[in-house]
Amino acid sequence: MFYIKVVKNGILLLLLLITASCNSLQSDDTGNKEITLEWIRRGNDLYNTGEYEEALKYYDKAIKKSPDYANAWYNRGIALYCLGKYEEALKCYDKAIELDPNEADTWHNRGVVLDKQKKYEEALKCYDKAIELDPNEVDTWYNRGVVLYCLGKYEEALKCYDKAIELDPNDTQAWQNKEKALKAIYNK
Repeated sequence: MFYIKVVKNGILLLLLLITASCNSLQSDDTGNKEITLEWIRRGNDLYNTGEYEEALKYYDKAIKKSPDYANAWYNRGIALYCLGKYEEALKCYDKAIELDPNEADTWHNRGVVLDKQKKYEEALKCYDKAIELDPNEVDTWYNRGVVLYCLGKYEEALKCYDKAIELDPNDTQAWQNKEKALKAIYNK
């Protein structure tokens, strides 16, 4: 598995494209598992070259073969997000969460979609859940700070940026947004 970070409008989208893990793929037929994982691998290869529509075709094949495989829904959501199809991406993340509610990255990315739609309170709940599941994910703390800043909660945003910096002192965006939050606090 590997991560790709995409920055869109100051929000980091965690992209976890999964091919090697079979843990959540339950199937009586080993052939089905192999076929599903191969389609996901092909979808990921296309995704990595920016061919999101083509990647979707392979994620759809994986879902058709193994509809209860959360990672296929997750990867489909990522491709849809990159295509600007936010409502569809949200539905994919909702399905992935229904199948595996303990995957922090899915909650994170659901928050990113909601943030993109300016549904900040809902996005905040997703980031909170992601942090509950993985409190050491820098990008989730950063994105939580961005949402709080958009809500005018500058002190809370500052705490999130501080946590992101604590986890990754080289995160330049967190430092820049910390400065913005401090200016907003002092200019109240």
